Amino acid sequence: MVKWLINAIFIALYLAVAVFGIGPVLFADGSWSERIGTAIVVLVILVVLIFAHFAIMRPKYRI
Repeated sequence: MVKWLINAIFIALYLAVAVFGIGPVLFADGSWSERIGTAIVVLVILVVLIFAHFAIMRPKYRI
């Protein structure tokens, strides 16, 4: 029961990062360095979310 709730929360977080993070990278009217900086920040946020998701969903005890 808790597993699907955690997955739903992370799906919402992934979608929020995609909409509010990748959108400004694609549609920004700034310089290339601004776009690259934003893209790097978005990628770091996604990597942190992925590691957090795997850490939470990982089985606690392995035999």
